[in-house]
Amino acid sequence: MKFFTADLHFGHANIIKYCNRPFVSVLDMNDGLIDRWNARVSPSDEVYVLGDFSLGTSQLELRKRLNGIVFLVPGNHDKCHQVFHKNKPEKFHAVTTKYYDAGFIVLPEQLDLSLSDDVRVRLCHLPYKGIDEEGLQKFRLEPSEERALLCGHVHQSWKTLNHNNYPIQVNVGVDVWDYAPVSESEILEVIRG
Repeated sequence: MKFFTADLHFGHANIIKYCNRPFVSVLDMNDGLIDRWNARVSPSDEVYVLGDFSLGTSQLELRKRLNGIVFLVPGNHDKCHQVFHKNKPEKFHAVTTKYYDAGFIVLPEQLDLSLSDDVRVRLCHLPYKGIDEEGLQKFRLEPSEERALLCGHVHQSWKTLNHNNYPIQVNVGVDVWDYAPVSESEILEVIRG
């Protein structure tokens, strides 16, 4: 089975306050997120993390405590995102190797994926262009075709969004999915309405 999540922010103390998370400390948050992940995900499941696993690379070792085969679509806080490595391929390679060594399969910042015979989705950490105009526009997708977008980045701002006749956008971030990955069947239910 496939699962999707985003914006875990392992090791980020301020995210507890910013997003009103129900944890008393970073350690409590890290352990709580891991427990909720492992309660839903088996070792053979695929999990797509749509960005912001942690701030930097200091928390990457937590990947080893998480069930599943973990794919990372880098977000703006993941040091393997292109935003950090303009014209520095050697630095990008060195940092990306740390993610591979921790057990991630690092994917491009944007890609398409089939959830079923009739539903293809787009994956990106960021919502479509034109949504919450906070920077990073060159890393955002233009809405095209009738594909839903699975994203993160917006934390608890919204769970689903239909905006300007764009295809539906589904925020898979932990702040709106009870601090756990969301299954492909739950995503399909949302998309199909």
